[in-house]
Amino acid sequence: MRWSRCFHSVLKSHSANAPRASHITTIGLRTIQSKRSLASRVSPISSSRTRKLKQSTASPSALYVSIRNRPSRTRESANSAEKNSAMLCACSSVAFSRMTSGSIAHQTVHSSVKAPSVASQNTTDRRVGQCQLGLCGSGIGSPSEERAPRSMPRAYAPRLAPAKPAGSTATPDSGTLPSHPQRDPAASRPRRRRMPHEMTRHAHRSALLRGALFAMLPASLLTLSAQTSTAQTSPNAALRDGYMDHDGLRARVRALAGSSAMCTLDTIGESREGRELFVLTLSDDHTQAHKRPALLITAGLDGRHWVGTETAVRVAERLLEHNGASLSEVTVYVIPRVNPDGTGRNFGPVNEGHIGTLRPVDLDRDGVANEDGPNDLNADGVITMMRLADPGLAHKPTHLPDPDEPRLMKTPDWAKGERATHALFIEGIDEDGDGRIAEDGAGGVDLDRNFMHLWPEYALDAGPHQLSEPESMALARFVIDRPNITMAITYGRHDNVVNVPDHRGRDINRRIPTGIDEGDKALFDELSKLFKETTGQKRAPKEDIAGSFHAWLYAQRAVTSVATVVWGRPDIDEKKPEGDDAKADEPVEAAPAADPNRVAGSWAGSIALPAMEGMGEMPDSLDATIELDTEDETTVSGSVVTMMGELSLRGEREPGATAFTLVGDMSGAPIVVEFNIGGDIMRAQIRGPFPGAATLDATRVGAAPGAPDAPRAARAKGGPSDAEEAAWLKYSDSRGGVGFVEWESFDHPQLGEVEIGGWVPGFKMNPPASELDDLAEKQADFAVALIERRPRLRVQGPEITRLGPGLYEVRLAIVNDGWLPTNTAMGEQARAMLPTVLRLTTPLEQIVSGQRVDRAWRIEGFGRHEAHWMLAVEDGAPIEIELLDDQLGDMLIAFSASETTTPTISPLPEERR
Repeated sequence: MRWSRCFHSVLKSHSANAPRASHITTIGLRTIQSKRSLASRVSPISSSRTRKLKQSTASPSALYVSIRNRPSRTRESANSAEKNSAMLCACSSVAFSRMTSGSIAHQTVHSSVKAPSVASQNTTDRRVGQCQLGLCGSGIGSPSEERAPRSMPRAYAPRLAPAKPAGSTATPDSGTLPSHPQRDPAASRPRRRRMPHEMTRHAHRSALLRGALFAMLPASLLTLSAQTSTAQTSPNAALRDGYMDHDGLRARVRALAGSSAMCTLDTIGESREGRELFVLTLSDDHTQAHKRPALLITAGLDGRHWVGTETAVRVAERLLEHNGASLSEVTVYVIPRVNPDGTGRNFGPVNEGHIGTLRPVDLDRDGVANEDGPNDLNADGVITMMRLADPGLAHKPTHLPDPDEPRLMKTPDWAKGERATHALFIEGIDEDGDGRIAEDGAGGVDLDRNFMHLWPEYALDAGPHQLSEPESMALARFVIDRPNITMAITYGRHDNVVNVPDHRGRDINRRIPTGIDEGDKALFDELSKLFKETTGQKRAPKEDIAGSFHAWLYAQRAVTSVATVVWGRPDIDEKKPEGDDAKADEPVEAAPAADPNRVAGSWAGSIALPAMEGMGEMPDSLDATIELDTEDETTVSGSVVTMMGELSLRGEREPGATAFTLVGDMSGAPIVVEFNIGGDIMRAQIRGPFPGAATLDATRVGAAPGAPDAPRAARAKGGPSDAEEAAWLKYSDSRGGVGFVEWESFDHPQLGEVEIGGWVPGFKMNPPASELDDLAEKQADFAVALIERRPRLRVQGPEITRLGPGLYEVRLAIVNDGWLPTNTAMGEQARAMLPTVLRLTTPLEQIVSGQRVDRAWRIEGFGRHEAHWMLAVEDGAPIEIELLDDQLGDMLIAFSASETTTPTISPLPEERR
């Protein structure tokens, strides 16, 4: 029994926190994933327990190990966790091989182990008492034949067949879970009913049990996993090939800083897990870098948007190589990755499509965070979706396969007589027994919803408060400490140059624009034109800007802020068929323009609600009736009525436009509805204090399906209902299917027969690595074009005119020779930044007319701001004007009261600032 003594010694030495495990194991037909850190210490095993261990070697029976939760006391103990776990797995592999003797039919095992962070240790509940961990020779299941496994909800228990007699073997086709050997009921201790206050403790015990089980996973199975994963390239590996992880980014920026004297490398802070937040400063004189006008390039706020980081670094390299002259007048700051933790999670063994940080968030509001996340059931390295046909009463059907493209799922169209046939789930199992699947995975805060402008306070992914994350706080401090930032480019999931934001939408108070200010429309129209001409990009998705970084820069920092996704869906060139089939691809005749008056009327349809975790049992959709009325050519009002109440709306549109935005209020929260009407068909996006956007589809009351003025393209030619999704699918097929996992049948331990498949997370955001250099070249050209159009301020004058003895007129102007204004119209109204200030030092009693302190809040491109004074001073008296500006710097303009004076301009002394 040498293996049991070795096993015992390792358990006693395993005093540190067990490593964080993120892996999937399928044994028999039961699939389990541990996503929690094990902040536990294994207590010394008593002599009686040791005897049980020794007895268990005689036959393939259960092995029970007592585990007590004791928090780690030293950082060193956490660092030794991985070593102890490896020893534990090595020893347990010997025991496992003797115990199983071929009785366990495993399908796939995918595992990776890494040491937990300090943050993850602190999140583990310390109230966990003793529990028992069962590893049985006949499989993993319930200690008792009469009840279902603990990790399964009671509702799924009928799916489990009765345990087989002793000596039988479970096969993959049996549809049953192997069970523990029977215990003598007389010898079992009577079970008492669990009290309500113990339910949370039970959930913690279940999570601890699952994690401890994986910590004991034998090395032989891990070897099998490696062999299995190399046999087939995972979609995740194919997608991220050629992209930098955090170590690669660190090496790249260090090499860049070491290769050029015009580049310095620093950090603005650290992520929640301690990864560096790098910033590159490009300037030919680093002592003056923070005093010059600056362009800020930011990327990597979304953990899925890897192309942004690659582009930011490559743009910095090209600016240093080809545009060094510009760096003598302008400073460029490059922050290539703001969210290294979220990106790192997607670069792990399983790409979950993680967006935000790694702050623990209790999404299902059960008192335990991150206990029921997604599971890579089919071990392909990505988290996709599961679809269950004819789910019965346990789950409500919400979708059906698109008749024209069965790989795509769609919501039913009532007007076409369609009925939902499938329920959709994130790939996973119900680990916490609440009847929901993968609803409380690794939490996090979306950094692009954590900033102040239009912050969605009720959204779970927006954080407990603004700037709640160390990453967003570090980024905000960096910007605030550098008022010389006048331009910004953000590479992420938002866009405001391919699709210019709406300039008419306002919040519920009718004060704050929900897009851009009307005074900035001309500016963004020209920026859009410049961007499209420079980059050639013509497609970009529309995303909610509430709480986004680029919107905060624009609205509250008065920065000319550009947001771009860098890459959009490319066109697929196809050969036209010959013969009769060619007619199918002939262009469809353009639809006649819709009558503007047809906007008014009554509509009926449904609102598809976004997933709102933690909100309890919420319906997937709501029936809605809509009333719209056009008061005049530009004013539209109306209402949306659902079972939740009535929402009154009002807004403006361009004369004759059928796409417009209306704003309303519900329970004090602003609601924005973006309408798009074509004939008798209405579609709208509803945004408010909830994650994502709700989609409204409606048909004019009294219009028959396929009415003559319905959208012509939708009925003249068959095809998938979502043309954009179908185009992405066609693009994925052209790349060998790298972006879409084909639906395959899977025997789910709780749902039964399901299909697993769908989009690979990040596919629609990240191009092939072979295109990165070309994309960066175009983005660098746009960055240079933006730098060339920067505000360029200079002083004109002063001009002095003698009006009489002791009376002089002084004129001075600040001229903007650049194309961009010094401030946005939004910033001018919000008074977000300090203005350009002209401060006259002449005593107040000698100022006959004019303001002693003159302020210019905004100077238009190629415009100027004039100041005018009339002074009662002696001939030849000295006159000084202090100019305070974050772009020009603080200067002193000195001259005398004489028409022949020659002014001098010098830096303002520090003691006078």
